[in-house]
Amino acid sequence: MNDSNSNPMAIASIVLGMLALLANMSWLGSCCCSFLGCGGGAIVLVLAIAAIGTGFMGRNAAVAANESPALATIGLALGGVALALDLVGFVFTFGLFVLGMVMSVANS
Repeated sequence: MNDSNSNPMAIASIVLGMLALLANMSWLGSCCCSFLGCGGGAIVLVLAIAAIGTGFMGRNAAVAANESPALATIGLALGGVALALDLVGFVFTFGLFVLGMVMSVANS
């Protein structure tokens, strides 16, 4: 059984997943700056989708080479968590927008 560190897709997946989570926790992807706002959420969205895609490719490559798919699975999970957090931030921001519009119409 080979070392799983030789799988470049798994390494790319875990790096992209960590970058997506870090971008999501910074001002780039906060809920007040979702991907319809200042564009920071779009960066998180692209990084998360790339982490998920490379995670699937890394898992398939690891299984084909009889290696451990652990790094690819971690990257896949990190990308999924970042994507979920980004979508929750978007829904929260959109909900605040709709609530503001409803309150504005109700007060008119």
